[in-house]
This record gives sequence, structure tokens and C-alpha cells, in this order.
Amino acid sequence: RAQRAAACDAEEQARLRALAADVLPARCLELAARHGLTVSRVTIRNQRSRWGSCSTRGVISLNWRLMQMPTFVADYVILHELMHLRQSNHSRAFWREVAAVCAEWRDAERWLLETPSLAGPAAMMVNMAPALVKAMDEVSGEVRGGTIASIMSDTTEKRL
Repeated sequence: RAQRAAACDAEEQARLRALAADVLPARCLELAARHGLTVSRVTIRNQRSRWGSCSTRGVISLNWRLMQMPTFVADYVILHELMHLRQSNHSRAFWREVAAVCAEWRDAERWLLETPSLAGPAAMMVNMAPALVKAMDEVSGEVRGGTIASIMSDTTEKRL
């Protein structure tokens, strides 16, 4: 908790939450329209274990902390939730939908895995990593080691 407080004090958090309330719903509705999807409502929340969610009634909830992320990562999270309007699961078909609308989804997932300093949801991603890597491999047809270490080494090599 001390790290979270240092990373984002109360004043900055209030500013980002207000900004998120203006920016994120508009971006979500823009991306939904671009992909022919209808969203009934967009809410901004202070979720401790999720970056976002999608209800069966078409309500998209987004974590205000998306404002702290690079745009391509925030867009990925929004698109991920929007694709749940087409596939309400994390099946291979779902990941194909995500891949079709977000070319940078793998890089965004890697960013989420590598950046646990923002808040609770990133730490949750580490627990999901083996299943996520398997899904990523199935969608792309690539063969990888299936471990966090293999993702990290791939990303590190790209940076060098």
C-alpha cells in the first residue's frame, strides 16, 4: 500500500479519476461505434481486481487507473471488454475477436504483465499469465515456452 500511495497520491488520484470520467467513456463509445457494437452504459470504477468488465446487459466498467497506462494498453483493455459483447468468455473465438480489432494486444498484455506497480489488477495478471500465454499461442499458432519468463525474454530481446 505504501508503494501505491507513493506512486499516486490522493490529489493526483482525484485528478486522474475526474479525467477518466471524461475521457474513458468517450473513448469506449468511439471504439464501440468503430466496430459496430452497442454499449448501454460506461462506468468508471475503482476496481481492485480488474482493469475492466462487461456485463450481459452491455455495461462496460473501466478502472480509472487506465489513465496511467500508455494509450495502446488502455485501448486494448477497452477493446477486450467490448469483444465480450460478441463472446462472453475467454475462448479461442474470443481471442480471435480481440486479435482482429487490436493488432497490439499481445504487446499490451505483456505491458500489463511487466508493470505491476500501478495497482492490484496488474498483480492479478501475473496469476493469469500461464492461461493467457496458452490462449495467445493458440490464437497465433505460435509455439512458446508458456511461461512468464519466456514472455519476459521475448520482450527484453525486442528492446535490445
